[in-house]
Amino acid sequence: MSFYPENHLVDQAFENPTGFGQSHQGEIARLVDVADLCLKPFAEARSGIELALSADDPWHRYWGLIACSRFAGQASSFVTSAKRLAQNDFNLLVRTRAAEFLGLARAADPRRVILKVLAQSKSGVETNLILNSLVLLRDGKPGYAFDITSRNLTRSGRTFSDVKRRLEYLDPNYAPPAAKKKRNKKKN
Repeated sequence: MSFYPENHLVDQAFENPTGFGQSHQGEIARLVDVADLCLKPFAEARSGIELALSADDPWHRYWGLIACSRFAGQASSFVTSAKRLAQNDFNLLVRTRAAEFLGLARAADPRRVILKVLAQSKSGVETNLILNSLVLLRDGKPGYAFDITSRNLTRSGRTFSDVKRRLEYLDPNYAPPAAKKKRNKKKN
C-alpha cells in the first residue's frame, strides 16, 4: 500500500488497512508497474511515463513524475506536460512532484508552485510530504533557496508534529507555539 502517499492512506485506509489493500489489489499492481519505470533505462521507460502522465488516476501521474525526477534531464521531453500538471492538476501532490521534476531537471523554478501548494494544503501529513520535496530541492542540486516560515502553511497544515520538526530545520527563527495551559477550575 506504500504506493499511495501517506495522506491518502490516512484518509482512505486508516480504519481498515487490510480491507483497503484487498479491495485495491489491481490498482496497487498497476501503481507498482508505474513506479518500476524508475528501474528501467529511460528509452524503455519513456512510453510508460507518457501514459502515466496522461492518466486519469492521480497516483499514476504522481509516480510518472517521480520517474521523470529520477531521469531528470533525460526526461526533458516531458517538461511541457510537467509544467501543465504543476499549474493545473487538482491533486496538490501531483503538482508538487511536477515542480520537483522541473526543478531537478533545471527546466523551471519550482519555488512558486511549492509555496502555492503549501498554502493550499489542509492536511498536516500532505504538508509534510510537500516539505520533503522542498528540502530535496533546497538541499540537493541545483539547490533552490526557499524563504519558508510557518506563515506559508495553512493552520491545519502546520499542526502536524512532523511539520513542526521540518519547520525547525527549514526556518532558524521558528519557535513551536507554546502549549496552552489548562485552566484549573476552583471548587466552591
